[in-house]
Amino acid sequence: MKTVKTKYDKDIILLIDELCQRIISQESHSLQNMSLISGHAGIAISLYHAGIALQNKSYIKIAIRFLKKTLSNIPVLPNSSFGFGASGVLWVNQYLQNHGIDKLPNDVEEIDEYFLDRACNISDYDIFNGIIGYGLYFLIRHQVCDKKYAIKLLAKRLLDLSVVTDFGRTWIYIDPNTENKYHNMGLAHGIPSVLAFLSKIYPVIPSKQLKTAINETAQFICSFENSSDHINFFPLFIEFDFKKPNNLASRLAWCYGDVGVAYALLQAGISINEKRWIEKSYQIILKTTKRKLDTSGVKDVSICHGVAGLIHLYHKFYQYFDSPEILSAVEYWLEMLFVMKNKDENLKGFDFFDEGLVERFDILEGHAGVILALTTLISGNNDWDAMLLL
Repeated sequence: MKTVKTKYDKDIILLIDELCQRIISQESHSLQNMSLISGHAGIAISLYHAGIALQNKSYIKIAIRFLKKTLSNIPVLPNSSFGFGASGVLWVNQYLQNHGIDKLPNDVEEIDEYFLDRACNISDYDIFNGIIGYGLYFLIRHQVCDKKYAIKLLAKRLLDLSVVTDFGRTWIYIDPNTENKYHNMGLAHGIPSVLAFLSKIYPVIPSKQLKTAINETAQFICSFENSSDHINFFPLFIEFDFKKPNNLASRLAWCYGDVGVAYALLQAGISINEKRWIEKSYQIILKTTKRKLDTSGVKDVSICHGVAGLIHLYHKFYQYFDSPEILSAVEYWLEMLFVMKNKDENLKGFDFFDEGLVERFDILEGHAGVILALTTLISGNNDWDAMLLL
């Protein structure tokens, strides 16, 4: 991906270095989680890319140390999920091997069958806990050995769990806290995540059935577009009986809201060469560029639901559409990033919203995710974001 030159280029380099130092300083204190999205495994990718972007070999060595510690703790990970367990850790392992880090364990073939069996016997499609996460693992494994059979089985499992309606194809989301059922419209946990995943696997296992499913899923999402007088295109969710909720608002973020939905639609359009989804994506994303901090719902700088995620997504949209409005959005949210930086010299980096403002270090909601968004701006290396369905 092309880099973007801004007036903050020198500040970005200094900030990346500051955040890396802050993470490293906490290695033996605050950092005990080993997972991809919340711990050492994700931080390893972040430090690796910081090392590449800043040409700092010590960060790459520390990245390897973080990952090796994680690999040694696989037996005590809570589960095999992508977000919190073994498949996510081994995704990172494969990712770094693909980037030339050859001093890592490679004998994972025997565990692939366990992951596949697990994925084919659960109903949760979620990226972090369910089928899609295992699918991302098999996609990166497919880069080094043929895993089409596994990807086909996971595609079949996903389609078997879907419901075809008059509006299109959907997947029922069951809230883990309330057990309420509805149609989730977020990229992190909802229908757009399935659309993004199906679009990723279509070039690997193309079929008429899969292409139809992609079109039907995109159609379901677009069937619930808000009227033009609303600030956002889509609500956060659709009621189980296909009614829109009373509150039609949604924030700007990777996890929920129009920006993530637009990117899922863009991937669908590119994957199956369907111009209407690309055009809809462009229409949506242009409208989002008019929203500023006060109407965005943004509370911190995280990659999940904050400024770093918006910087990265608008950067990706700009690469495809080459729109001055989208470039302006990259620059605006980059400015907001520096506005939100701690001014107190004793408080390095940023605070993150978690029932109050706290310091966090992980990829999804902490400093490591900010580092990745910033390194992509200056280096153009963005293949890491496949773990976020981008």
